[in-house]
Amino acid sequence: RSASPNPAPSGGGVSVAAAFQTFAGAGKADMDGKSFAKLCRDCKLIGAGFTSTEADLLFARVATKGQRRITLPQFERALEHIAQK
Repeated sequence: RSASPNPAPSGGGVSVAAAFQTFAGAGKADMDGKSFAKLCRDCKLIGAGFTSTEADLLFARVATKGQRRITLPQFERALEHIAQK
């Protein structure tokens, strides 16, 4: 059993939780929209099939109503939406 709840795929990379923590900031339990957009740009998720505007809209969709930050489970949901595009 892996110590990480989201182990990295064999062949390298980092876990989803590690990527979340890197962009959210050390010790933070949530991520703001600016950090989410930066993660999408830096990881080359934004391109022809997924725009920065769509990233902002997706962030708003997965965030709890009235909140400006997302948790790790919400971040994972956002990644699932991106993967489906």
